[in-house]
Amino acid sequence: MFLGVMIGRQNEESDRMVRSKMIKYETTWHCSDCPFVGEGKTKSDAIDNLYKHVENTHVDVSFNCLICFKTCKTRRSLLVHRSRNHKHDGSRTFSF
Repeated sequence: MFLGVMIGRQNEESDRMVRSKMIKYETTWHCSDCPFVGEGKTKSDAIDNLYKHVENTHVDVSFNCLICFKTCKTRRSLLVHRSRNHKHDGSRTFSF
């Protein structure tokens, strides 16, 4: 989880909605709405790829920057926004 980025009720609800469509079956992660299987070199990559798939394909979510209140369509776009626009704001840093 990206600490400090998912904080906030709407961000947490959006994250929960995406994760609700991610199912672990034995050692792989699957989309609950279609045959997509998360793949990657690592378990983390596979989960991240499935998260992006669900986020872009099956749910209508948004993530808000808690510093400037910009609304971003995806978790990744929020991370990029925070990195580009708020990386020197020490009061609300984020990490992996």
